[in-house]
Amino acid sequence: MKIGIISDIHGNYEALKSVLTELDKYNVTEIYCLGDVVGYYSQVNECCDELIERNIPCLMGNHDWYMVSGGFCPRSTWVNDCLNYQRKVITKRNIEWLRNSKIQLFVGNIHMVHGGWSDPIDEYLHEPSEEYFNR
Repeated sequence: MKIGIISDIHGNYEALKSVLTELDKYNVTEIYCLGDVVGYYSQVNECCDELIERNIPCLMGNHDWYMVSGGFCPRSTWVNDCLNYQRKVITKRNIEWLRNSKIQLFVGNIHMVHGGWSDPIDEYLHEPSEEYFNR
């Protein structure tokens, strides 16, 4: 079994297609997305549709959480402007799919989150340490 991990797509469908093409070349059998499917770029529906079509499990990222909760990013007006646009174009099906994203995922002995152990959705690690990861 070959595992591929992708993350922080942020509505960039061209980049997503390129990465998935590369993973296909390596015969990756399982792909996991660590979140942030939405945000920044304009092709949120195409990105969600591709992940759904390929049955790629996806975690909830902070941008995904802002989208499904109706909230906004406390750190960036630019992110909020992008969210305002994306809320106008994203389909109901894709909102529901995002809403059902898991907060964490265990695959074998791998524990996956988008953020960190203290906040799996929206924690930023500035200087991760061995002690932090041992938790």
